[in-house]
Amino acid sequence: MNKIMLRLSGTLLVLCALCATLLAGAHQVAQPIIDERQEQDTLKAYIQVLPEAQNLQPVLAKKDKIIKSILASHAGTQVNGYIYTVEPVGYGGPLTILVGIDQASHKITGIKILAQTETPGLGAKSTEPIFTTQFAGRKTADDLVVTKNGQQGIQAITAATVTSKAVVHGVNVAREHYQNNYNK
Repeated sequence: MNKIMLRLSGTLLVLCALCATLLAGAHQVAQPIIDERQEQDTLKAYIQVLPEAQNLQPVLAKKDKIIKSILASHAGTQVNGYIYTVEPVGYGGPLTILVGIDQASHKITGIKILAQTETPGLGAKSTEPIFTTQFAGRKTADDLVVTKNGQQGIQAITAATVTSKAVVHGVNVAREHYQNNYNK
């Protein structure tokens, strides 16, 4: 009986080691492809929120709890816009949002929600164009507010006011930082 248990245990150990080796090899082969696709997706997102984005350089600025990074877009030697990465907290946890701001017009050019853990069918609708397109063209000098009727504000997502307010808060933090530091 002991010999059978020992043989089965040895066989199981060899199979586990073989599977672990194959899994590690597959990960090593796939990881560069995954990284490249993530980089391409991020670049597409930058262009989506700031269509004139080019030659992006990180800005060394004091960050806070919500602002995670700032990139300056350069056209030649002049800055033509900024892309903020902000992380406000929604109903289901943090949301990662890109906010594009045009330097010449001092307007928001667009937002994109990169990551969210909001309730499917409710707060997760924050990624849909019907919500995100409301931000484009808004002046950075104007405070954004969530409304339920859509007049003079950002129309809240039905039954997802917490998520709507979180997104607007994140955009407002980026907008205010821009106003205080780069609106010349």
